[in-house]
Amino acid sequence: MFDLIPEEQKGKLWAHQIEAIDFAINHLNKNSFEKPCLIRMPTGTGKTGVIAYLTRLSCKGSSLVLTPWANLRDQMVDDLVENFWKKIGINPNEIDIFPMLPTTASEILQNKSKKIIIATFTTINILRLNQADIYKQLSEEISLVIVDEGHYEPAVEWGKSVKGLKRKTVLLTATPYRNDLKLFRISDPEHSTWHFTHEDATKKNIIRNLQITNLDSALDMKNLSEAFMKEWNEAKRSGNLPSKNPRAIICCSDKDAIEEVVLNLRKNKLQAIGIHEQFKNKGQDSYYFKDVPNPKTNDAEIWVHQHKLAEGLDDHRFCYLALFTKIRNDRKLIQQIGRILRRNEDDQDFPATILSPQEFSINYEWNAYLEFETKLDLLNHNHYKEVVKNLLDQQPKVEYFEGRFRHRFNPDDLSQNSQIIISPSVLVREISSEFSLTKYIEDCTDTLNLEDAIILGGDGNQPCQQGDNFALWIYASIHNSRNLQRTSLYEIKLETHCVVVVNKFLFISDTCGHYPVEYLEQNSRYVPREILSLYIDESFQPTHVSVNNSIPYDNVMRGAVIRSHNLLKVPTSLTDRVQILHSLRGTSKKYGRRYLGMINGRVRDEISDEIRHNFDLPTFIKWAQEVNKIFESNLKCNALFNRYMPTCEPPSIIKPKTICIDLLRPDVSIEDLEKGLCRLKSSSSMIQEINDGTSLKLVCEFTFEGSDFDNLSTTLLIVYSSEKRRFIFRRESGANIRIYSDDNRITLKSFAEYLNQNQDILLIGLEGGDIVYQGKNFYKIDYSYAERELLNLIRHQDLAKPIWTEKGSKDEIKTIKKTKSVTFLEGSLFQSVTNRLFDLPFEDELLICADLGTECADFIAANFSDHKLALIHAKVGNGSQISASAFHDVVAQAMKNLVFLTRNADSPKGSFKWNQKSKWNKTNIPKFIRVPKNPPAYNTIWEKIKSDIICYSNPELYVVLLTSGCCDYEKLKEAILDEQKRTSEVAQLLHLLESLNLHSRQLGIRLIVYDLPFDAKKKEEQG
Repeated sequence: MFDLIPEEQKGKLWAHQIEAIDFAINHLNKNSFEKPCLIRMPTGTGKTGVIAYLTRLSCKGSSLVLTPWANLRDQMVDDLVENFWKKIGINPNEIDIFPMLPTTASEILQNKSKKIIIATFTTINILRLNQADIYKQLSEEISLVIVDEGHYEPAVEWGKSVKGLKRKTVLLTATPYRNDLKLFRISDPEHSTWHFTHEDATKKNIIRNLQITNLDSALDMKNLSEAFMKEWNEAKRSGNLPSKNPRAIICCSDKDAIEEVVLNLRKNKLQAIGIHEQFKNKGQDSYYFKDVPNPKTNDAEIWVHQHKLAEGLDDHRFCYLALFTKIRNDRKLIQQIGRILRRNEDDQDFPATILSPQEFSINYEWNAYLEFETKLDLLNHNHYKEVVKNLLDQQPKVEYFEGRFRHRFNPDDLSQNSQIIISPSVLVREISSEFSLTKYIEDCTDTLNLEDAIILGGDGNQPCQQGDNFALWIYASIHNSRNLQRTSLYEIKLETHCVVVVNKFLFISDTCGHYPVEYLEQNSRYVPREILSLYIDESFQPTHVSVNNSIPYDNVMRGAVIRSHNLLKVPTSLTDRVQILHSLRGTSKKYGRRYLGMINGRVRDEISDEIRHNFDLPTFIKWAQEVNKIFESNLKCNALFNRYMPTCEPPSIIKPKTICIDLLRPDVSIEDLEKGLCRLKSSSSMIQEINDGTSLKLVCEFTFEGSDFDNLSTTLLIVYSSEKRRFIFRRESGANIRIYSDDNRITLKSFAEYLNQNQDILLIGLEGGDIVYQGKNFYKIDYSYAERELLNLIRHQDLAKPIWTEKGSKDEIKTIKKTKSVTFLEGSLFQSVTNRLFDLPFEDELLICADLGTECADFIAANFSDHKLALIHAKVGNGSQISASAFHDVVAQAMKNLVFLTRNADSPKGSFKWNQKSKWNKTNIPKFIRVPKNPPAYNTIWEKIKSDIICYSNPELYVVLLTSGCCDYEKLKEAILDEQKRTSEVAQLLHLLESLNLHSRQLGIRLIVYDLPFDAKKKEEQG
């Protein structure tokens, strides 16, 4: 039980404080820990007094007081030990009061006397996650938890830590918002909340009134500083300020702006200091502080900051606020204004003042807040359920809609009939042994509540349906229309969240993209690539892939979406091996069309609308079970996965050297808070090691430019977290860059925060150059698969007699002319073509010898019936086991003649002179070795080749390299498979082949290389 406060001890309290304390005590005595209560009091109205009375005078046992930040914890300790009691002139009972850190918790809990423990949200989270035994001991030791939330945004993790203590809880907040109630499941706000409005506080002279004055100035720091000094000096001269020893707060956009403003003010003899996280505390003589100084010991009259003074600065002398940057979140704006509203008994009868450029529209935001906070019904999340209900009530019970007669959606019947479609599209995770569906449901409900979801069915704090292996939430999301600037119009959408557990896999579907991220990170992991890829097995015909380039240069394509009727028919390239596969889509006769997102583990069956409309909850669960069977099967993944970079385990020592970020997305905008919209000058940066005197730090710098400025840089600190398996960024210095999605400009994220939350846009190269990081995965550059695929382009073919010449020496050709031979020289590559001694990929109906270097190939082979064509290029080397130079000649010949296989190319030189009597090189060997029946006029044959084959809808086009003595196939294979046997010639040869292969595949041409046996002895004999 909690003791009521004796009347004699209430004498020094305000009436509203007494009401708040009585409300809390009555609620605590009547309800279990499962029903917390909320007290809402504006800044400066005595929340600390309520906490002091409840913990020191009412609670019979020990109490835990939680604050958002360490400075607020320390301030709370001072207030509860002495400051508050000294102020009201009461000597309370003696009690131990401890500030608690994770490192001191065990020692504090050994003290079994009644005590007050004061800690931060971070501390209680660490105890729950990493020191479970101490967390349990803390729970057993305390009788009361007080959460001094202030203006702090609710968060699932610290809410879980508070609720996990299972102790009676009082939540105190300074700004009203509907999800304050949701986090702690306060479903009956009429009996579980108590409000003291800003309007009542000003009427009763508890806090100051406020006046808003336009700051007429350009928005640069120099002009703003000058305009402020003029207004400030005049206000002090006239004495029209509430405090007799007035102080001012200036809010700036970043560290650099703070430094500039402080310098401007001090040059004009004003005592100004700057406070920012990136400053270093340098002692009493410094003007710049990392930690907020004690106002009692620092006599500066103007305090300049970015975030540090938004809460915890409880000094009544601050009565003047100047905004040099727009505060984009109204809750934070109210928080900042609260710093200058604290009244003192010797105040003069003047309002506190805000100075703000007219462009910031502070008057509008402030008046909207004053109106909103009096509408207590809006703070009840049941209000929004009523909005949904009223909308449904306006609909007819039955209507004809989108081609069907439909009954009205019934939210009261969801436990029996969900009425909804759950598409077979999920995020898949592999769960750990600690995973609990019950805990997932708890976290997910909190997550949805904090996202302002209106959970339908039941009391709004649980799924509408759940079983041993699944849970389903149906919720309405209410958003403001994107087309409105300052007014509001509800836009309501029905959403679903469904989770299914099948063995070790978790299947999550959420139509709005809401997930309990922290719980998933702690209790599950990405599905390994080798398992995930089974979803698109070898029976599928891959049609789409999206890839990211792992080369971190500005002059490469960052990413690409590649489409083909069947990507398996597109030859593999060495450059595929430096691409990171992001997603793949494929089709199968048996399974239809599927999509697989490799980075985040997204699995989707792409089904017809007719099938989708029948995809209810049982069907969805059955589908998830079928996907699980795939993951546990012995299927083989599609061969296309092997083309791209393989994942690997993180190195034991991670040393990042380069970073590249992809902000080239059309829906992303970048801006500097002071200078406006900007863009990256370079997407890549070196990561530098810097010694700050105490440790080595890793930093990188990015430079931005805008329409009227250049070289605006920001430096980021980089740390790798092995626990979370990702890099963490923090701004070290420089410009205050913000990033936002074009459809949600309200929630600007800092540059560092955006990178922390979007690791898929990062490309970080590690020392050594063969491993890169992207999207919480490490990838190893490994060309072996692509090299083996290139090797497969080479076909070794045995012959009865080996080859020793391409077409014969000059003397042998003279002999051919003299003897009037009609066949090519035995043992020549040319003879192997005409006599079909190797296997072309089709049977030629037409074979033309087009040799002499002025036309398109040594031979042209065509099949008009099947629309197939090959340009054959012949080359005999000197018998080297691997000869890049010999290949260079034939590759160059083939490369320059690819143009003749394109639809808009000119005809080969001399083709218009072709005729039936054409002979090769003034011999009796006919150029037309084989011709089809009823051929066209010989001088129009190329036109027929072009019209019937090259311009056909789906021809088969080939470039054939016919070689002998250029490359020993077996030796090349050994060199590819064994690093020790590689030479520079191997790499050169492979890159020559890769170059021709890459150009060929862009044109839809297939490359084949034939390696025929070589007669080195005869070659040497013939010279």
